[in-house]
Amino acid sequence: MLIVCLLVNCSKKHDTPNLLSDDTFFNGFIGHDFFDIKNEFREDKAIRTVQESPTYNFIFSYTFDNRPNQTEVYTTILNVNIPDPKEGERYLITTEVSAKDLSHAGIICDLRKNTFNPDETQSKTYTAAGLRKPVQVLVNKVDVNTYSNSKTITGQIRGFLYNKLNPQDSIEISAQFKTKLYK
Repeated sequence: MLIVCLLVNCSKKHDTPNLLSDDTFFNGFIGHDFFDIKNEFREDKAIRTVQESPTYNFIFSYTFDNRPNQTEVYTTILNVNIPDPKEGERYLITTEVSAKDLSHAGIICDLRKNTFNPDETQSKTYTAAGLRKPVQVLVNKVDVNTYSNSKTITGQIRGFLYNKLNPQDSIEISAQFKTKLYK
């Protein structure tokens, strides 16, 4: 009887996420910074889908320090909204997206440099330049989970974003990604 009880307790599934089976990623350049980030083994997902309706919204967020003395910390947050993603479709993004309005296609990228001296913190916000140079998001593949009906999309993002305060300052984005909704 004790052996049966132990076997039953050992076979119970826990509600912890399986960190090993996550194959989502972000690979490419945002400005001069190269990112090769895989979500595998990570609890804090660097790329993740935030919502699937009314638009498909995903975020890439990563913080790192690249100085040996560790006095500066850099954070990159890329927020992208596209309509319902379809395999093989190319989406042209011409406007920015805000956290308060996720109902239209848009893109925004925040770059922040924090130092241990709060007076030296620098923050820049980049967004699409309108119709003259739209950012392109190509959806290469859409997988739909049969149980949750949520989508995993694989794609590419390419284009230039411009500093909201100084249009002469721009960054190029050229990356591949795979993202999904985590519940």
